[in-house]
Amino acid sequence: MRMRACVVAFNLLLLATGACAHDEDSFEAEGSLGWTAAEKKSGHDQLLAMTAIRQLAAINDSLNALAARDASACNWMNQITGPETLAKQINAFDSSPAVKGVIEGASMTVREYLLTLHAVSETAIVVHAAEQKIPVSVEVLPSNVAFYRQHRAEIERLLDGPDPC
Repeated sequence: MRMRACVVAFNLLLLATGACAHDEDSFEAEGSLGWTAAEKKSGHDQLLAMTAIRQLAAINDSLNALAARDASACNWMNQITGPETLAKQINAFDSSPAVKGVIEGASMTVREYLLTLHAVSETAIVVHAAEQKIPVSVEVLPSNVAFYRQHRAEIERLLDGPDPC
């Protein structure tokens, strides 16, 4: 049985980089596979907070609305491939004014968006895998694990949404 490790049903980081891979014995975070060591440290050090989670939820809702009214946005989202460095991912997002506008409209930079998605996705992988006693090759901040566990129901409610494309 496959466990649902990524609670963010739709986000561009997962589409861009395949943030989680699963086999029957382990979970592996691939969201930062192409990131440099400094970029991985930035992702690792990203603290989770409910303000940022609410911003992610607003972005996901806005991306759903964008996709519903603009088929080219779906085409762009579906063409993203990874893994890439964080800098290349940021450049890719910057190349779509509509998507970048959605992110910035929620008072986040593309960099903050990607780092926060990385942190919440990898923390979710660690928490879900630990519950199933599945080994993971992911290290996250203990404070993010505690935060995720404390706010899990709200995080999953806010970030679990349909793929608009």
